[in-house]
Amino acid sequence: MAYTLTDFQNEVDRITKISRSNPEVVSATDRNQFIQDAVIVYSKYRPRKVISDITGTASFLISLPSNWVADFSWLLEQIEYPYVSTNQERDLIDDNDWEWYIDTDDTLKIRLLADTPTTSEKLRLTYAILHTLSSTANTMSNSAFKSVCDLAASFDFDSAAGYFAKTSDATLTADA
Repeated sequence: MAYTLTDFQNEVDRITKISRSNPEVVSATDRNQFIQDAVIVYSKYRPRKVISDITGTASFLISLPSNWVADFSWLLEQIEYPYVSTNQERDLIDDNDWEWYIDTDDTLKIRLLADTPTTSEKLRLTYAILHTLSSTANTMSNSAFKSVCDLAASFDFDSAAGYFAKTSDATLTADA
């Protein structure tokens, strides 16, 4: 059974013991953002692996899949072309035969330097995206639960420390 967002919230609250009834210290909304921030950090080290088959368009410019995350996603393996599901051996494009390309509308694409896939051919991309944690979905493995909660709790503690650093009185009368 995958952990739910509620499980993450309860574990962060258990670790920090911060009362959410006093929201000016650290609110539940802040805690939830810290959990999402921890998911992003976790995703950088253990990204979600996705495989997409892209049908050619008779162009050497290849649009990235819709779930590609700008400024985060990266290719985890070489581009497979032509991708044929019945082939036992993979045909891989050499890394020198493609490059990143930014289109006139500022869209990142893959530019093939030696191939132009027809409309009947496919490319296979294996790439990284962010994990998802919401009230209805969790794409992380159960082994990530403790580390993500601990990181979110550390963000929670940092925020609480900032609050209390502003509210303390001077302990020496010379500073008063």
